[in-house]
Parts: sequence; C-alpha cells; structure tokens
Amino acid sequence: MRRIALVLVLAAAGMVFAPHAPAGAATCQPALKGLTVSPASVPGGAPATAKVTLSCKAPAAMKVGLTGFTGAAAPRSVRVARGKTTGTAVITTSVTHVARHGHIKATLRKIVRKAALAITRTPRTCKNPALSSMSVATLVYVGQRPQLTLRLSCTAGAPVRVSLTSSNSLLAVPATVTIGRYYRTAAVSLDPKAYEIGQYSASVTAKHGTTSLARTITVDPGLASLTIPACSEPDCIAPEVLFTGTIPTGGYAVQLSSNNPAITVPSSATFQAGSFGGGFVGVTVNPVTVNTTVTLSATFEGRTLTASTVLLPPWNTSDSLTLAAEQAGPDYGQEFDLEYVALLSNPAPASGETVTFSSPSASLELETTSSFIAPGDDDAYVDVDTANVTSPVHTTLVATVDGVNASLPVTIEPGLASFTDVPATITGGQSFTGTVSLAGPVDTPTTVSLQSTVGILSVTGIVTIPAGQSSASFQGTTVAVTSDTTVNIYAYLGSTNLSSATITVTP
Repeated sequence: MRRIALVLVLAAAGMVFAPHAPAGAATCQPALKGLTVSPASVPGGAPATAKVTLSCKAPAAMKVGLTGFTGAAAPRSVRVARGKTTGTAVITTSVTHVARHGHIKATLRKIVRKAALAITRTPRTCKNPALSSMSVATLVYVGQRPQLTLRLSCTAGAPVRVSLTSSNSLLAVPATVTIGRYYRTAAVSLDPKAYEIGQYSASVTAKHGTTSLARTITVDPGLASLTIPACSEPDCIAPEVLFTGTIPTGGYAVQLSSNNPAITVPSSATFQAGSFGGGFVGVTVNPVTVNTTVTLSATFEGRTLTASTVLLPPWNTSDSLTLAAEQAGPDYGQEFDLEYVALLSNPAPASGETVTFSSPSASLELETTSSFIAPGDDDAYVDVDTANVTSPVHTTLVATVDGVNASLPVTIEPGLASFTDVPATITGGQSFTGTVSLAGPVDTPTTVSLQSTVGILSVTGIVTIPAGQSSASFQGTTVAVTSDTTVNIYAYLGSTNLSSATITVTP
C-alpha cells in the first residue's frame, strides 16, 4: 500500500509540475488547396508554370510533389517557403508534331490536385522574325484593361524582345515585351490612369531591330464610383454616378439596374459633357416589411460598379425612440432656441407619427409641445429656452410617440450675469484686472471665452469659473494710444454673450 501511495503522490506531483504548452501554440497543418497551370495551352517546346496553393501559411519550408505526363516534364517537387501559401515550378514541354493533352498532378500527403495542360503542335520557326504589327483599341476608358498585341512576321525560334514607349505617363507601358520561343504574338494589358481634366491621348511605340510601329490611343474618363450618399431620412435614396474626369463632348449614357423591386431605377441615365456625373431622376422606393438589402448597378463601357443600401420597414411600437441634443451640454441660463431631436429607429408609417415633448421643470421652456414626423421621415425637432436660473437645475426632457417614451437628462447651469472691476478709464500701456460673474454658482467648472472689440486692448482668451463658484478674475493689457479710444469686452458662454461697460483708453 505504501508503494501504491508513493506512486500516486509522484503522479500527482508530475501532473502539477508538468509544463503546459503556451496558449495559441498550435500551428496550422497546411493541406494542398489547389493547383493551376498557366498558360493552360502551350505549343510544344514552350514552358508553362505550375502553381500550388496551401490551405494556410507553411510553418516551415515544405515540398509538394509534382508529376507530368508524356511530353510535359515536371520537377519532382515544388518548394513552398516558410510563411508562404504558394510555390511555383516550371513545366517544360517537348517539341512535338502531334497535339498532346494531359494533367499535371500535385501531391501532398494523401491529397492530390490536378490541372489540365494542352500541348499543341510545335510550329515552324524562323531565325530572324520581324515585328509585323501592333494592334490596340484607338479609344479606351479609364478602368478598362485594353490589350496591346504585338505580332511577328513568323514564329520565333528564340525569344524576341520588343521595346515599348509611351508619350504619356498616364498610359504606362513596360519597357520591353518578350515574345517567347515558339510564339508569334504577345499581349500586354494596359492600365490607363485617370486625368481629372478628362480626355487625353498617348502615342505608344513598339520597336524591334529597324522596325518601329506607333499607335495613338485616346483615353476617355471612365466610371469612378456609384454611391448612395447618406440622406436626411432612412429610406431616402439618391444615387450618384461619378466619373474619373470631365465628360467629353457628346455626354455619356450609363446603364442602370436594381436587384430588388423595393428600389426601381431607370434603365439608363444620361450625363452631360463637361460634368463629372452626378445624380439622376426616376428612382422609386417602395415600402418593405422587413429589413431589405438592395444593390444598384451602373454599367458603362463594359465596367460595372455596385452600391448597396438597406431599406427599413415602417416604425411601430416595438421599435425604439431616442432623444438627443443637437449641441453638447450643459445648457446655461437665458439661452434660446436650443435644439433637441427625437429619432425613430425606423421611418414613420404612411400615416406619419406625432411626437409630444415635455419636461417636469419650468426652467426648461419648450417652444412647442408636439411635432409631426411625415411618412418616411424619422426625426422631429423641438426648440427650448432656458430660464435665468441662479443655481444648477437637473431635469429631463421627455419625448413620447404612441406610448413609447425616451428621456434625456438636461442640466441648466447659471448663465452670464455681469462684468465687475472693469475700469471705466485706463491709460494706454497699463494693465488691469476684471471679473466676470454668473447668475449663481455652477456645479461643474465652466469656461467663459473673452474677446475685446479693438486691438489696443487684449484680455485672457478664456477664464474658468471653478465648481461651486459664480465668478472668476481675468487679466487685461492695453497699448499706448495717441487719442482717447473706446473699447468693450465680450464674454461668451453657450449661445449667449455679455458686453462690459465701455472702457476708454487714454494717452
């Protein structure tokens, strides 16, 4: 029994003191996710590239097995570097007089992926092919990827390098394009950039040996964006189509569509020359019974952009109502037209909604007690005035819609009352001390802004009245003057201001 007990003790000790693997120490075990071969068809003798993709980043460098088929030789494996998810290898093909079809196969553990590769007959070649043609669209649009195709007089027996230049940096081209062995053509994808002014042109030149070919390409603005800007109401939909530059002569016609009848749009919209685009008419929003996502599309010259929005069903008493101040609090005594907004979580129904406002404190004076929210709208506003309070008032503003209430705490602090200790006359170049007072003590530190009306007198920009106090002193200075000059000091707090008595600065 003693031996068994000792074993149990040691086992328990081992359980207690065995080191634990740190949290998150588990690493992904990559699986073979995919294999692609590009190009998928090559002439016999030309190479192709195999690309393997793992399901996650390799924790360490690893090899994926590769096999080819008759006429297509693959290396035994392709290496995926540590921290990477892909690796590539070159597939070499044999010269052939018959077409061959097969699959390149990648293997990692028990997972196999295949990719088809077609090998066409090896064409006859020549030793000195000449550059015979360059083709490209003469009119393109920003956002398109036009293809520039170079063609040789015969199939290359060895790689041929063709130099390219462009007269405009907005239409960049590679410095050289290589037409590979056993190929007669090569294509370059261009990416015309936007020019705010609008239309521009570029001359692209291809040169090989003594042959030089040039083509002029006109680039017009293309689609830049389709947006549904934020609107003042939840189901207000006013889409905008914008272009990358000013529209050229003739204007543009854009095709429009919606994926949901909750929003209908015209089949097309026309935008005038000289503009950057804009909004369009004919948009109709139809009621929905649940939150509905709608996607609009705009198509121009082969490019399509989309924008989505969510339509909301009409508000009912199971939805929410919120109340907020348009300005940051607190409020101060003797302020007027302070604005508060009641906001429905969903748009008002077809009959609209009436919001009633109330407050238990007479110090918060409502300019109206009710406001109507029109169908489809979601907000109502109320303006309030504050009384000339001499001590802080803590109250609430309440909004009610169909028995649903929302309340907002409101604090009214004493407002501006007077300037004291401000001299009626002061000699230029001297300084002075003044006091600004409130109608009563405040319960939070309160900042008052000060400003003089004439530059010969300057005062401290702001003065802070401490909590529990009703006044604070400030410093002022003057400059020398050659004649009597009058000046006033203004104090600003909330939406109100207070002027001091006139101060005369004398020589």
